[in-house]
Amino acid sequence: AFFGTTVLKGSATCVVFATGDRTFLGEVAASMQGARRPSSLEVQVAHFVHLTAAAAICIGLLVLGANLLSKRQRTPAEILENCTTALFTQVPEGLLPTVTFSLMV
Repeated sequence: AFFGTTVLKGSATCVVFATGDRTFLGEVAASMQGARRPSSLEVQVAHFVHLTAAAAICIGLLVLGANLLSKRQRTPAEILENCTTALFTQVPEGLLPTVTFSLMV
């Protein structure tokens, strides 16, 4: 078989010079078994996601502090709603356009 092809009919004379893992297909299979290194884009996107998540958590904590120190008394449900709103609005609003723009460049 040449690169994985097979003969269905007929006859042939051939010389076998490699079998198993030493063939082209064996090398391809071996290369797929190892750990894949992430591309530079994957590394940059992961870094950006971590920065965005850290910023969102910081903003959520700042909103929590502002709600707790406010003169107006809020219920725990209102405080939780304000914090989660501040936290979750950071990620979708900032992540999608930036990743899209970075893929365009």
